[in-house]
Amino acid sequence: MKYLNTTSTDLINENINFIEFNIQLDSSQLNALRTGKFVVELGSFSKDALFNRVMDTEDRNGNDILEITEDLGVDYKTDQEELEEYRLISGNTTANLTDFPNNDPAGDNNTTGTTFDVDRINGTQDNRDKEGGNRPDTEDLNRTSGSVSTPNVYFSYEIPLDTNNNQFISGRGRNGWVSIRVPLNEYTKIIGNPTLNNIEFARFYLKGLSQRVQFSLYDFNLVGNQWTKPNKSDTTYNISIVSLEETPQIYRSPVPGDVLRQRVQQQSGQSLLSNEASLSLDVFDLIDGERKLAVKDYRSQPLDLFSYRKLKLFVNGDPTFNYTNENIFDAWMLVRLGTDSLNYYEYRAPIHPDIRPGTPWNSLNEVSIDFADLTAFKILQDSINTTTEFPVPNGPPGSYYIIKGNPLLTSIRQISVGVEKNRQAFNASISGSVWFNEIRVLNIEDNNGYAFNLNAGIKFADFMNLNFNFSKTDPNFHALDGRFGSRRTSQAWDFSGTINVHKFINNALSSLFSEEWKDFLTLPITFRHSESIYKPRYYPGTDIDIEEARVRRYNQILQQTGDVELAERLSNNIDLESQTLDIRNELGIQGMRFQFPSNNYFVKNFINRFAYNITATFGSSRDVTYEKRNNFDVRGSVDFVTDFGLMDNLNLNIGRLFNLGDNYKEGKIYLTLPFLPFAPLFSNNFNASTDFTRNREERKQRALRIDDPTSRNFNANRGFGFDWKFIENWVVDMSGNYRFKVGSDLREFETLGDSLQSQRPENQVLDQIFFNNAFINFGKDLDYQQTTTFNPKFNLPFINKFIDFGGNYSVTYGWTNPNTTENIGYNVGYQNNLTANATLKFSEILNIFKGSGNQNPGRLRSASSDTLKSSQNILDIFKVFGTFFPDNVTVAFTQSNLVRNQGVIGRPGFGNFWISPTTKEEFGPSRFYQLGFSQFPGNRVPGLQVQDNYDLQNEISLTSSVSPIFPNNIRMNLTFKKKWGFNNGGSFVTNEQGLLGTQTSKSSSNSNSISIFFPGDIENFNYVPSANSTENINNITEAFKSNVSSFPFPNWSLTISGVEKFPLFAQFAQSVSIDNAYNADFLERYSIDLTSSLIPQQLSITKGFNPLFGMNITFKETFGGNLNANFRISSTATNSLFPASSLIQTTKTNDLSINATFTKSGFEIPLFGLSLQNDISFSVTYSKTNNTPVDFRYSVNAVNNRERLPGNGSVVTTFNPAIQYSLSQKVQMQLFYKYIRTEPTENTAATIPRTSNEGGLNIRISIQ
Repeated sequence: MKYLNTTSTDLINENINFIEFNIQLDSSQLNALRTGKFVVELGSFSKDALFNRVMDTEDRNGNDILEITEDLGVDYKTDQEELEEYRLISGNTTANLTDFPNNDPAGDNNTTGTTFDVDRINGTQDNRDKEGGNRPDTEDLNRTSGSVSTPNVYFSYEIPLDTNNNQFISGRGRNGWVSIRVPLNEYTKIIGNPTLNNIEFARFYLKGLSQRVQFSLYDFNLVGNQWTKPNKSDTTYNISIVSLEETPQIYRSPVPGDVLRQRVQQQSGQSLLSNEASLSLDVFDLIDGERKLAVKDYRSQPLDLFSYRKLKLFVNGDPTFNYTNENIFDAWMLVRLGTDSLNYYEYRAPIHPDIRPGTPWNSLNEVSIDFADLTAFKILQDSINTTTEFPVPNGPPGSYYIIKGNPLLTSIRQISVGVEKNRQAFNASISGSVWFNEIRVLNIEDNNGYAFNLNAGIKFADFMNLNFNFSKTDPNFHALDGRFGSRRTSQAWDFSGTINVHKFINNALSSLFSEEWKDFLTLPITFRHSESIYKPRYYPGTDIDIEEARVRRYNQILQQTGDVELAERLSNNIDLESQTLDIRNELGIQGMRFQFPSNNYFVKNFINRFAYNITATFGSSRDVTYEKRNNFDVRGSVDFVTDFGLMDNLNLNIGRLFNLGDNYKEGKIYLTLPFLPFAPLFSNNFNASTDFTRNREERKQRALRIDDPTSRNFNANRGFGFDWKFIENWVVDMSGNYRFKVGSDLREFETLGDSLQSQRPENQVLDQIFFNNAFINFGKDLDYQQTTTFNPKFNLPFINKFIDFGGNYSVTYGWTNPNTTENIGYNVGYQNNLTANATLKFSEILNIFKGSGNQNPGRLRSASSDTLKSSQNILDIFKVFGTFFPDNVTVAFTQSNLVRNQGVIGRPGFGNFWISPTTKEEFGPSRFYQLGFSQFPGNRVPGLQVQDNYDLQNEISLTSSVSPIFPNNIRMNLTFKKKWGFNNGGSFVTNEQGLLGTQTSKSSSNSNSISIFFPGDIENFNYVPSANSTENINNITEAFKSNVSSFPFPNWSLTISGVEKFPLFAQFAQSVSIDNAYNADFLERYSIDLTSSLIPQQLSITKGFNPLFGMNITFKETFGGNLNANFRISSTATNSLFPASSLIQTTKTNDLSINATFTKSGFEIPLFGLSLQNDISFSVTYSKTNNTPVDFRYSVNAVNNRERLPGNGSVVTTFNPAIQYSLSQKVQMQLFYKYIRTEPTENTAATIPRTSNEGGLNIRISIQ
């Protein structure tokens, strides 16, 4: 029995029609086989193969992975256990394994090693290394874990084994092989109420045999056809195949000889002819007017047949069909091309009987469809809602075309062939088959096409640049990799230029006044006019020629009205309607500015600091859908950048007021913070800008009498920023920067506010913007964002020599307006980041303890030499130990806060930040909130449900480096980190006062991590379980923390250089270094419930040596080039505990990599009299990665009850040599090979072994 995968269970919708297989029967046993039958059953069956009412399986731990110890067969018994069961059932207590074939009482052993035994090929024991055996064998074939006693509901098919008289034989081969094809609707019997829409399993067996026979079965399939039935449940006809090889007794090619057979060259060198086949439509008891079709679907990729002129196919009529004349005959043949059943072209003609087998086929049955005829007749249709019939020009007697709906030759989604019973016939019903062969399109349009592009440009010194471009492409032109043209004439041209108007004006002013006016104005004007038109050869959306459509329209109007002028005008409209015309104009000024020649402070720092930009695009277009489309797009901006220069003149020299020494005598304090509104004036790099985008489109569709609604957009942005200082060159310096931006919507100024959204006159739009409650009214504010940064710097006397302090604080505040119809308040929030660091200079501290040598040279030296040695400098005594002390130790602390609040009333907060000394509710959030010093955003809209979120993350780190013993060769970097934080979120309903009221929901969590020393071995982990879930979670959490985690310890990276001085390397290495790095972190995540209790969610330990050992070698000059190599071994592991499920997931990864590269540059090779500089590089990479995931699942029922579940592990080996060669900078070549081998790890069968080999040659040639 075999489970059919999910894509084959619905045989009806999958268009499965036949059971097909090949069998080989022993010719010496034909007499015994004549009474036998091969039974195939399709449906649903009981899965209890062992008849014990138990779902037997090899997968005892439920991980769907076949481990070595589990490969015992479906009965999950060893041969010895099978023998014991046999003794128990049979009562034969003296039976031994040798009494059974292959020592296998159950007969379920597979072959071992490379031995192949056809009698044991289906054994489920010891089949792990066989094809399909890498998953556990089980009675649960469809992996549903359902009942084993599923009712038996199935179709049964009985195929005779008699090869002399067997209706199901479709072909014969050598050595007794025959092909069997059984239609699905020809079953022998049914059990229950099966349906072909739900076939889960297939099983087969032999019956009716009186002796043992040899029977070989090969390539068993459920097969279908690309041609389908419109009604897949229709059993009154079949769609099948007839061919020279499968049905030679009745089939011959449509034309004599092997014209339709292709010659196929085999790998062995033998040349064979391909099979030649036809589609067979087999009908049963077809009555008058009844039609049967075979449909081929092209909906996923429609066919475009428009570039061909004909479609042909051969048709063979059943010999039993009658044809008397073009009116009296048995059946029609049908050929349809279309989109669906409501839009198609149809060819139909009487079917003439053929001789079978016979060749050539009856020429009156041959189909020839001229596409020009179809489109010509389509023009004569009165309406696309009718069905029109037209005789086929020069076609067989009685043949004609049918056009229904609006089919398109450019988009064929269905091709149908069929048979229809003629109502005027001698026979009341017919049965038989009609063959369709060699559907093909002919006479491709191969007219020549052309395309060209013309460019011209002229430059008038530095005053003007003009450019002209013209291009044209005809309908038949196509690219080299294409087959057809675009079927339209496209033509485009544009004229563009740049005029530097300021050159004229500046020259004139400098001539009239002085040279100081030569840079007075910058005014570059750019312009562009472009037109493009596309004239299709065929009316868009149809396959009707434009010229033919115009003639048809002319004749139609003339016939209806008799007005020649009206007919001419309306027929010419077809050209306009089909064309796509686009006319576009662009005008722009970029970087306009004034530079008045004056030293006046106001002129230099204000008037001359403005820059203006504006770009306008406007145009019109029309196409087959839109009668007109008029649109414009205008964008502009004003930028102001200056340094006011007040800081140098207006400041307080606190260095003179407080004399702290020469280092602080230039200390200054600026008027930035005490007078906050004036802060921008006392700043550097002040910049302000405003920009706008305005566009509008008006359009009218051809099918409608009124215009479409006007599309509008009018947005603006404004903002400013600057760099500020408060104190500098003093004990504590303070500086920072500020950035602010607001986005707004001005669309309400565009219309009169009526229901029709009528456009305001342009002067009224300007009145709404300028001097309307403000100098410029920017409309409705949508979003607001500001960023403030503080950069303190500490210059502490004396202390600064031993400790450097630094820090930074930045906060970004945001405000958005979500209101559309009703006021639901505004969304506000901020994100701030605080960084503080201190660097302790140990080297400077140690210098304090250095002696000063001969401190008193005038003192007599009366001490003995021993006394002098005992009073040695303390640094000399501890010189070696001093190398273990770091030069510097850096402590850094970072904190980030993220706050989000909804439903806040008031403005964005600009007034509270810059103007009001105290917080005013109508201005919005307070200054402290905007600076990130408060979590209270202000009052909310009463009676509103709001969501608040607060996220806090902290990190403290210590970093240092030491150079122990050999300071010039050994370097160790140490890093210790600790992180902690939490996230709180909640929903509230605000009260009448606008404060937070009832809390409706809450979500909280926290996490922390820390650097640790070597953690414990997870393989030895266990804990005391508990039936109480809360207690069990706490027990496993505490056990993991105490037994697996470790004490805090810094991570390190170690580099040892100078190894090349050792004798082992001195002869060949220029430099050798050794690397080692270790990293381990412990992470905890908890959720917090409504009672503020911590609930463990995840505990993880990540550890690893990356690398465990690494060596880098740079060799001495080799063959005039550079040779480098490195070797690395790495080992990492991750252990993650999920307390709620008592599960630990582990992943161990071991890496080995070897890389070597040789490069040689600049050598010369003479070539054709030239001496070119050449570079060559050889590289080879070898790596092996072992990835081993393992899950440990713990039971709460008993201590030490642990399941070890290996995961999908793999070993990946990669070998990649390559050669890179550069003949010059423009000619490069690479030859490479890449080998990748993936193998499962031990006890892992889910990973499929696979090998990949890649190789190639890349050649790059740059042509300029």
